[in-house]
Amino acid sequence: MSQNYMPLWGLTLVALASNACYPSLDADTASTYDSDTESTSTTDPTDATSATEIATTGTTETAGSDTGTASSSTDTRPGPACGNGVVEGREACDDGNDDNTDECVEECVDAKCGDGFTQAGVEECDDGAENGDYDKCASDCSGPGPRCGDGEMQTIEDEECDNGVDNQDPVSYGGCSKDCKQGPRCGDGEVQVEEEICDDGDLLGDDYDCSEDCKDVNPGLVFVTSKTFKGDLSTKDQGDQEPDGAGLAKADAWCQALAENAVPALPGTYKAWLSD
Repeated sequence: MSQNYMPLWGLTLVALASNACYPSLDADTASTYDSDTESTSTTDPTDATSATEIATTGTTETAGSDTGTASSSTDTRPGPACGNGVVEGREACDDGNDDNTDECVEECVDAKCGDGFTQAGVEECDDGAENGDYDKCASDCSGPGPRCGDGEMQTIEDEECDNGVDNQDPVSYGGCSKDCKQGPRCGDGEVQVEEEICDDGDLLGDDYDCSEDCKDVNPGLVFVTSKTFKGDLSTKDQGDQEPDGAGLAKADAWCQALAENAVPALPGTYKAWLSD
């Protein structure tokens, strides 16, 4: 009787599958095993291949190989966000609204003077980095800063005057306009007919032209000395009352000294009237 031997590779696969699931044998497939591990099989090559595939599949399942797609755990919760009403991360506050007049302003920071937002009930104004500048908010946000109309003349902004609430438009004589420019006045060099009789462009009342209030022309007083003054008045040949100085200044000083020593003394300030 002839014997059929199972190839070595077949034995190996069967051995690997010995701890796995065995395929059930039907009536067409019969195998006998003797003590020398010899087997007699009537299984054709096709059936052996099928059994091997099944055994191999069973072994794979027993080994527990994971052929599925690896799962990942992704945190889908939203991160910190300004405006959600919850103080998170580096936020100083978060009131959940976009109102910049309360205690918490945009970007979730505490309101303060200088942030450019006027806090209701606390600040009168807030111009940010420009606080304290001319015609801006005060540096402490308490109200308007230096400006035309505050009653103080701001020379850095070329204000000519500032009468505060009394600034006028149109401006009257001697007044100040609403843009802090002087109106018609004594000393501007123009005679305001209804208010002045003269205006020499200054407010000096000790000259021969116009009084300091532009209301009167100063009378001029001339006196003639009994002594003749000649040549260089810087020389000391004019008597015992020699004044200091030289040139025109000394000539004026001579006139003043003579007026003060006259009998009676002549009041006022005098200057020399020189002629050749």
